[in-house]
Amino acid sequence: MELIVDSLSTRRKEEVIKMYILVNNGVAASYSITQLKKDNPNTSFPKEPTEELLATYGVYICTNEPQPDYDESIERLILGDPVLVDGSWVRKWTTVPIPEEELALSVRNERDRLLTESDWTQVSDSPLFQDSAWLSYRTELRDITDQDGFPYSVVWPVIPQS
Repeated sequence: MELIVDSLSTRRKEEVIKMYILVNNGVAASYSITQLKKDNPNTSFPKEPTEELLATYGVYICTNEPQPDYDESIERLILGDPVLVDGSWVRKWTTVPIPEEELALSVRNERDRLLTESDWTQVSDSPLFQDSAWLSYRTELRDITDQDGFPYSVVWPVIPQS
C-alpha cells in the first residue's frame, strides 16, 4: 500500500511513514522525532537523524511485519507490541477469533435488520401479503440461529424478486 502525504514537510513525512519507539529498561513505547526534540531542548539534531544517533537516545525504527491473510468475518487482526528480532524492532500481527457471543449478536442484528426491511411485505394492504416466496424468506431469516455452524458459518436466504 502506498502512503501519499502531500501537505507535510519532508521531515514530517518521514515521521508519518516511519514508526519510532523509545526503549527504556527493555520496554518499548511509541515515540516520535518531534518528541525526541522536545525531550532534549538543548540538543541540535540534524534534519534526518541517523539510526546510530537515534540509538544513543534509546530511539529505534520499528517496522510492522506484513499482514497475514485472515477471515475478517470470524477473526480479528491485532498488531502486537514491538519485539527485538535479529537486531531490529518489529511489530507482529496476531489473528484471534471473534468471540462466539459477539459473532452471534452480529448475525442476529443483521437478521433483524433484514426482517425489518421486509416487514412491509406482511402488511395486509401490500401486494405481496401472504406471498409464499416472502413468507419463506422471512421464515429462513428467523431460523438462521438453528443452522449448523451458527454463528461461524451462516447461509443467508436470497431476497425474493418483487
